[in-house]
Amino acid sequence: MSMNTVPERLAALRAAMKANGVDVYLIPVGDPHSSEYLPDHYTSLTYFSGFHGENSNFVVTMTESAVWADGRYFVQAEKEIAGTEIQLMRMGEPGVPTAEEYCGKVLPEGGTLGLCGLTANCALVNSLKKELEPKHGSIKTLFLEDELWVEGRPARPATPAWILPKEYAGFSPAEKLEQLRGKLKEQGCTAQLVGKLDNLAWLLNLRAMDIECTPYAMAYCYVTPNRAVLFIDQARVTPEAKAELEANGVTLADYDSILDGMAAEIEPQTVLAESATVNYAVYQVLENNPALTVKDAADPLLAMKGVKNEVELAHLRESHLRDAVAMVRFQIELENRLASGEQLTELTVDEILHKYRSADDKFLVESFGTIAAYDISPVMMELFGLEQPLYFQYLNRQLRVASRSCTRGTTMNLDGTTTQQPTEFQQRWTNEHWMLQYDLMFGKGYALNRMGVAGLSGMNTGK
Repeated sequence: MSMNTVPERLAALRAAMKANGVDVYLIPVGDPHSSEYLPDHYTSLTYFSGFHGENSNFVVTMTESAVWADGRYFVQAEKEIAGTEIQLMRMGEPGVPTAEEYCGKVLPEGGTLGLCGLTANCALVNSLKKELEPKHGSIKTLFLEDELWVEGRPARPATPAWILPKEYAGFSPAEKLEQLRGKLKEQGCTAQLVGKLDNLAWLLNLRAMDIECTPYAMAYCYVTPNRAVLFIDQARVTPEAKAELEANGVTLADYDSILDGMAAEIEPQTVLAESATVNYAVYQVLENNPALTVKDAADPLLAMKGVKNEVELAHLRESHLRDAVAMVRFQIELENRLASGEQLTELTVDEILHKYRSADDKFLVESFGTIAAYDISPVMMELFGLEQPLYFQYLNRQLRVASRSCTRGTTMNLDGTTTQQPTEFQQRWTNEHWMLQYDLMFGKGYALNRMGVAGLSGMNTGK
């Protein structure tokens, strides 16, 4: 069967649903680690629906389908699903059901909903269960995306994994593991399954470049009072990193063995597993293992990594000083080029900033693309749902006054992460204008309502 178009892919998905006794299938935006940025390997929602967007779900029944988009993507979603059967659900609009509510409505009595347990977190599944309960519906874990999306699918990322030196981290992996065990004891737990990549990166000082704009490695870690097992593609772990991990009491296991590995655990433990971040497939295995008692609680690592030690603080100060130098050089070049009469756009701002930041010998990557704007809010591009080149053609006014350009961005360096904020003047200018520009584009009257003068305008607040 050809799989070149969205209709063809939906037909193949429905055939697989029927073969597996599934009435409804849900594809969330997600990967096994609840990542904000997804590796291309896990963009199944885009593959089957054609929609590129964050914070979304795609639901398919035997006769209809729907995709959810928040306000940033309304226009974009309309364009991308045009010509298909897919219905757009505008999240937050009156009368629009959530994906979970929709599933409860379209599921037949006693029906079955299927999903990939690795890409759906437990919080989503628990919400689905509540909506399906009145119809005595059930949930079946399947891997239809993996079975159907084979040709041309990007490989799962496996960039070289390395260990951030203690001279930058302040504590070794062994020291951090002992700190975690102490926190677990305070919460009445003896073990934890760590699935969130930022928490795992902090815990083991583990770094890679698997996720766009974030130096993380796709992995899990199971921590007990006397063991720490890192589930990772072992071929991508450098010999130096492997030796250091083992010296810090960490053993390695294959990434794909996580389900079998946790099912095979026989040592009794009370395992902390945060349902909001642990995927449903792993959580199910933990719950079904009689040796393990699962406790759904907040991951202590979130707070632990938020408290910076003296070594980290010192390096953060140093990295901000270096970034300040880059920002000053950027501002000088920007003002000189404007003074010479050169026409610059927001894209030029991004190019200049990257030039100076990437010259730092500790530079790793921007943690998100530079958001630059002039006389307009940086979020306009997303709200209007336009591609960058078209956005600049349609909305851009050439930069003329450097003080009215608003630039935001975050840079990741070996020794710290830096963030820039606009000046007080720039922030005030942005605050006063961005809502009004939203009104001009969408006709919602939000800004005037917020200012308490909507009645003076006679503005049509409908779309």
